[in-house]
Amino acid sequence: MGEMEHFKQFWNQRYANDMFLINNTFFKNLDIAIQLHYSSNNILVYNKIRLNALGLLLYNSVNACTIMYNLIQDSILGGLSIESWEKTPSHNVLHHNSFIDNGAIVSGFQARDYGYNNTWFDIIEEEGNYWSDYLGFGTYSIPGSACSVDLYP
Repeated sequence: MGEMEHFKQFWNQRYANDMFLINNTFFKNLDIAIQLHYSSNNILVYNKIRLNALGLLLYNSVNACTIMYNLIQDSILGGLSIESWEKTPSHNVLHHNSFIDNGAIVSGFQARDYGYNNTWFDIIEEEGNYWSDYLGFGTYSIPGSACSVDLYP
C-alpha cells in the first residue's frame, strides 16, 4: 500500500476477516487513518501512523485482532480508540506499539478502551507498549469503561 497522505478515513474495513496490514505509512489524514468494524482475526503490524486526526478506530464487534509493533504518533484527537455502538469489541491484543504524543493538542488520549477483555501487553514476553506520557513506575491505565491496563509499559 505504501505511503498514504491527505485522505479521509483511508483504510476503512467493514466485515474484514483474516487480513494483514503490514509496513504502511498513514500520514496527515484529515480524519481516521485506520478504521475496522465488524471484523475479526486481523493483524496490523509495523505500520507508521503519524499526524492524523485519529490514528486507529476499532468499533462494533472487532474481535481477536492483533495490533503490534506500530508507531502511533502525533494524532490530534487520539492514537487508538476501541469503541462500541452496537456490539462490544473484544479479545484484541495490543503490544509493542509506540504511542507518542497523541491527543496533546486537544487534551485527547494516547489510547482508550470501551471494549471488553482486550489485552494491552504480550502475555508470553511480559512486555507492553511504549507510552510517551508514562511516568516510569507501575502500570499504565488505559482510559475507558473497560478499565484496561498495560501491565508492562
